Amino acid sequence: MKQKKVAIFFIEGYGIKNLTQAKFWLANFPELIAMAEIKPFFVEATPNIGSPDFWQTLVEKIQKEWIKYDGFVVFHPADSIIYTSSAVSFGVAEPNKPIVFTGVFGVGGGKTRKPSRQNNLEELSSRANLINAIQVATMDIAEVALISGNRLIRAVRAERSADQTLNAFESDDEGLLGKIDFSIHILPQAKKRIKKNPHFSPHFEKNIAVIDIFPGFSAKNIPALVKGKRGALILVRDASLISETADLFKKNNLPIAVFHIKNNISPRLYDDIIASGIFTIEAALTKFMWALGRKKSALQDVRLIFSQNIAGERYEKGGRL
Repeated sequence: MKQKKVAIFFIEGYGIKNLTQAKFWLANFPELIAMAEIKPFFVEATPNIGSPDFWQTLVEKIQKEWIKYDGFVVFHPADSIIYTSSAVSFGVAEPNKPIVFTGVFGVGGGKTRKPSRQNNLEELSSRANLINAIQVATMDIAEVALISGNRLIRAVRAERSADQTLNAFESDDEGLLGKIDFSIHILPQAKKRIKKNPHFSPHFEKNIAVIDIFPGFSAKNIPALVKGKRGALILVRDASLISETADLFKKNNLPIAVFHIKNNISPRLYDDIIASGIFTIEAALTKFMWALGRKKSALQDVRLIFSQNIAGERYEKGGRL
């Protein structure tokens, strides 16, 4: 049986500063030869790894190699991995093969350091994560996913785990795609490979405001916060301020507002705002930036995009969010 081909994109960090170092580190994993034909790539963390410009660069690099490989692994620094993987979930919409994000998680807190061969917890974790990610990249799954410890999670449903374990991420049941014990068990909700190629759309709008509406916040501050911006993502933690905030946007003809909330809102507000219907803030933010980046956007354009469940990101159990 012909071996599957897997591309590994090493993002600058964890002591890996160039392709030579990435290849040296991969040489410590002789077992990978039996799993797949591996091709490493190196991606500099410039522009800043947490920026829309970086997400665009990564999507474009994946697109360039798409037809050559059966699956992709992205070895990414821990701090912003959920944002990057969520962005790629929209930038590579409806993938027909897996893109698996992983990295070094655990005791080191994601801090950059030089790789070693020491048998410490972090090194063992990174070794297991990389091996499992490559195995998933050869399987019948078509998702952008995160792998850590014994969990495979849909990227747009991932949240940081509060527990200090090897499972760096957690998710609701629909976002859990697989479990790992002595082998990898892919769960029924994971999408399977298809022949149709994905839609690549790597552009993200970075000129937006993110505003946290908390008890005691004055909506009168909003015009100054959104001045010159193309849109605003509002995180509503005090539901009593939704109406006042929406009215202020409408009165002043301010940019598009997407509200990231988990409680019901008054139907009278539906025409003036977009309630995101998104479970994680990372998915809400990256989808909003992506929606604005691909449309020179009227409110109805962004509303239509947010009504679509593009990467399995919408969390609608129990009613409208």
